[in-house]
Amino acid sequence: MSIKTERNEFISRLTRYKRICVVQDERFEPEKWHPWIPHDAQIVGRKSLVGGEGIKSVEQAESLWNHFAACGVDRGTLVLAVGGGSITDLVGFAASTYKRGVDIAFLPTTIIAMVDAAIGGKNGVNFHGIKNQIGTYHLPVAIGIDAGWLDTLPAREQVSGWMEMLKHGMIAGEAEAEQVLGVRDLAQIPGLLAASAAVKARIVSEDPRESGRRKSLNLGHTVGHALEALSHAEGNPMPHGIAVGFGLGFSLLASVELGAGLPVVAAESGLACLKHWLQHTPLPHAPAAAMWELMQHDKKNAGGEVLEVWLREWGQPIWDQPLKFEDFQRLWLKTIATFAD
Repeated sequence: MSIKTERNEFISRLTRYKRICVVQDERFEPEKWHPWIPHDAQIVGRKSLVGGEGIKSVEQAESLWNHFAACGVDRGTLVLAVGGGSITDLVGFAASTYKRGVDIAFLPTTIIAMVDAAIGGKNGVNFHGIKNQIGTYHLPVAIGIDAGWLDTLPAREQVSGWMEMLKHGMIAGEAEAEQVLGVRDLAQIPGLLAASAAVKARIVSEDPRESGRRKSLNLGHTVGHALEALSHAEGNPMPHGIAVGFGLGFSLLASVELGAGLPVVAAESGLACLKHWLQHTPLPHAPAAAMWELMQHDKKNAGGEVLEVWLREWGQPIWDQPLKFEDFQRLWLKTIATFAD
């Protein structure tokens, strides 16, 4: 997996492609991404979408397949996705299934895409209200990261991405966790992007098909995905990373109370950090039963059990941990009370 923070290095990965089909978030100016493609490449098509979780559908994938066909996309054409995680997820899925897979490259424009969504080769769409139920593994030939593109990103979206960076720090090691837990200013985030992206890239390279350690990247995501899905169903969408942030809070409490081994002082440090960043987003008092119903459909589950990720210590995640409803209900109420303080 090739992650490039320098434009010329990214371009060098694309020089063999003479035809490029671009799919971009319509809110991102072409003048920003155009210098990132080879000067002699022909843009055979350009399609604009409004990014957001709602576009990750089979219907939107079909619209892209039609677009690829109209543009004459073939196995020698590169599909370039420019946008946040919903754009890279959708475009990656459409490209990976068109003609049994055409090459893709990503220019992520949000923090959450730069350090998480665009990395790892997972592509997917939502189905029947459940996140990422249909998808593929299809690695991009290159990922380009330009921290300067974050200057105009709204603060709430920056916080959303920062939650994924906090997760990376928690599962990477004690030094990494202490570094990210000490951050209290959005201005510090650009300097940490490359290291955070490298955490995910390293884990993915060790376990590309999620049979072991890659499962640790799901820390906070079972509860986070359920909370995110409920917020969309109720017409008050919560950004993915914000929902994951509350999920991380739940996971820290569970890692202490369900015997995983995380020291109380570590959990308290993590919760204090999360409460600082999430103080302007109230945690909805979602009913435990409604959350549990969605959690039972999580793609990480097996054998009819809800499987979770806990922490023994910073940098020592354990996965495939069964969670019972009674424990979830108790800890979910405690999570709500913790963030209400």
